[in-house]
Amino acid sequence: MGKKVDPAKAKRQGIIPTFIKENIAQAFENEPSPLHLPYIDEMRDQIRREQLILPAWHKEQTPSPITGKGNPKTHDAENGYNAPGKLIWNETGLVEKANKDKVVKQAHDWTGFGQEVGKEGKSFKQFLLEFYGLNSFDGNGADMVTTVHFDERWNNAAWNEHQILLGDGDQQMFKTFMLMDVIGHEWGHAVTQYGPNLTYANQSGALNEHLSDVRGILFLMYMMGWDASTCHWLIGKGIWTEHVNGKSLRDMMHPGTAYDDLRLGGKDPQPATFTNYEPSSYDNGGVHIWSGPVNRVFALFANDIGGLTWKKEVGLGQIWHNASTRLGSESGFVDFYNATIAACKSLNPKLVTNLDKAWKQCDIEYMIKNKK
Repeated sequence: MGKKVDPAKAKRQGIIPTFIKENIAQAFENEPSPLHLPYIDEMRDQIRREQLILPAWHKEQTPSPITGKGNPKTHDAENGYNAPGKLIWNETGLVEKANKDKVVKQAHDWTGFGQEVGKEGKSFKQFLLEFYGLNSFDGNGADMVTTVHFDERWNNAAWNEHQILLGDGDQQMFKTFMLMDVIGHEWGHAVTQYGPNLTYANQSGALNEHLSDVRGILFLMYMMGWDASTCHWLIGKGIWTEHVNGKSLRDMMHPGTAYDDLRLGGKDPQPATFTNYEPSSYDNGGVHIWSGPVNRVFALFANDIGGLTWKKEVGLGQIWHNASTRLGSESGFVDFYNATIAACKSLNPKLVTNLDKAWKQCDIEYMIKNKK
């Protein structure tokens, strides 16, 4: 554990944290073999390129491309790293008539076209509108731009302050990033940027990651029609190949159990409670690590209430979104605890006891008592 990270030095990361790629490179270096050298070089190259591709967090919000309609636009980088790349689909349909790429089509459907899954026209755009009243991620009709096949064998997915970037994975350890919850997670970062714009470091950075995980899992539940008891509460189920000892990237209900593989650095480092909280000495103070206990609060709360968590009638997603609007860019865990309680009292006061219980199960009292 270490001191708080200076937000000015914090770099945005993709859904795969930099420390995981560093662990992979180090693990292969510790197994001397000429066969491993290209993979080590590739992993370190990806880390370097991500430092250039993904901007530093900054307090000023980036102006969004306004159309007023939240139009989906999906591009193909053709394994290069110039974004957005060639436009394949837009709001009217297929632009490149000869293009039959199912990955491009799937990304377009899940983001905003909504013809892949069913008659309802389900998509993240519809999810935002139906449950949060938002016309696109900024609430002002910004175009929803996605680029697939970004870079060659890129092991990541990311929001770069303007659009979503999706890599294909190397098929050695990373199988795919074309997953509903990954799409929802990255668009979740866009929503946060145009909402509380939480600093991407320390506790506020962990809340930033947490809100994206919540939006990702709610989007998955919405698309699949799952209720709280049906949901597996896994983020990134399907990311790993069969060569990795892991079920997912994160487990919201059971933080610290998503994977256990020496090449990834060993056991999933997420704690399940706030007990003994200190900022991590890496990962921008632990943005992908300390999101674990907050994720568990939401999963416990949802499981306790039951039902279709994403629906307005249940209201848990609305409570969380309302709470996020009460935050400032430097808000921490106790601030969010207070914000969720206030939002719950406003929207559904009957659930306050259940919500407070979930927070206490994850030891928010440690943070309050020790003024963390």
